Amino acid sequence: MFLFILWILISIWISYTDVFFRIISNIQILFIIALSTVSSFQLHLEINLLMAALILFIGIIIWRFGFLGAGDIKLICALSLIIPYDLIGLFLFLTSIVGAIIGIFIYICANFIKIEKSVPYGVAIMGSFLILFLPHLY
Repeated sequence: MFLFILWILISIWISYTDVFFRIISNIQILFIIALSTVSSFQLHLEINLLMAALILFIGIIIWRFGFLGAGDIKLICALSLIIPYDLIGLFLFLTSIVGAIIGIFIYICANFIKIEKSVPYGVAIMGSFLILFLPHLY
């Protein structure tokens, strides 16, 4: 139950800073890495260093082309440490779907109110992670 609460709190923190400041800080990423490590021991999961390294490598290329921010890439990489190999594809797919929904919502809202037209992808990333991972924690 304690891990469940910590994951919810860090998700709220990351989502808040991403929505209002479009920033996912290195401190937040370090918290995710620490919480992933603790969760992996508590839940007897492997730390997926190879997958995290692959995601970081591909993510740097995606970042260079301007498709995602560096914080988003680091967040996906840090979360991939604890996501089982068989769920990585589903996690990335779900993240893209949730991100698209948020993007459409922002695009529509931008026609009525002045808001930044960029998508706070940290919300989609954390939301997708929680959808897939919370059942293991509770």
